[in-house]
Amino acid sequence: MTIVSIIALLAQYGPQILPLAQQLVAWAESGKTTVTSADLDLLVKLGKWTSADSLAAAGGPPVAPKV
Repeated sequence: MTIVSIIALLAQYGPQILPLAQQLVAWAESGKTTVTSADLDLLVKLGKWTSADSLAAAGGPPVAPKV
């Protein structure tokens, strides 16, 4: 996947598309040729990924520094 492709995805769908794109690229790079129902379930789950999911995976929302 080219940088231009990633930028286009981000511009059109926002950062929540990245986990889905990452999985598809990993499958392509590994030579995957068949898709199972479990694979489709994973794609649906990744397609529903939100910024809240990203924050939770990173350990929670950023905390404002105390002044």
